[in-house]
Amino acid sequence: MGREPSTPGAPWFARGIAPVWDRLAAPGGDAPLFRRSDLDGLPAPVARWLARAVEPGTPLARTALLEMSGRILVGGWRRFTARQVISAGRGYVWAATAWFGSLPVFGFDRYSDGTGEMRWRLAGALPVVSASGDDIARSAAGRLAAELVLTPGAALAPFVRWEAVDDTWAGARVEIGGRIHTLRVEVDAEGTLRSVRLPRWGDPDGRGFAEHTFFSLCSGERRFGGFRLPARVTAGWDTGDRGAPGDAEPFIDIEVTSAAFR
Repeated sequence: MGREPSTPGAPWFARGIAPVWDRLAAPGGDAPLFRRSDLDGLPAPVARWLARAVEPGTPLARTALLEMSGRILVGGWRRFTARQVISAGRGYVWAATAWFGSLPVFGFDRYSDGTGEMRWRLAGALPVVSASGDDIARSAAGRLAAELVLTPGAALAPFVRWEAVDDTWAGARVEIGGRIHTLRVEVDAEGTLRSVRLPRWGDPDGRGFAEHTFFSLCSGERRFGGFRLPARVTAGWDTGDRGAPGDAEPFIDIEVTSAAFR
């Protein structure tokens, strides 16, 4: 079983958005308890996933506080550690420290109140990335939709509409910020989540913002309280040059090390 985060608040280098973090992390009140009957009528892959991912009687919390580590591709693979708050359908803050040799880069990505932002500084002082605006917000909203799999309690929320595809794949229409994001999730015969794909707004090839296929490959499982999450998530863009998602180039490889739900 995994552990809970040691510190629930925003890290020191993201103190400028601590109010956003605290607002997203605030408990949302009493959540309904998960029942097996909640799976009635869902597409078969979704029913298998949730039957495995959520223990009966678990409150269907939509907010997660996560700690993670891994590698991110920025001119080469860089190790990082991160803390994240996700409030499904509302927003997230991902605050991380990445290492360029012996030099740390501190910063955060966020989506909240319909706006997106990226702020990163070398050694906490020299600006490296500063971005906001409509394109960043739209891309960040797509990321929030994809990260539904890290808050399985939200899979039954009213802003998610599931659609049958076949016995392995299911579709979801996820409403965020007035826009519908269309996901496809892949679930194996045992109910383990294997991958997520969606058209997401972004500029992965440097040719300007447009919709590209974004993918997350999931492996392993780790239990946190009444939930099972993917132990490892490898994500990236498939711009059509590399074929299937397994052949597309990822840019981040994450291991979820702790989680708590509210």
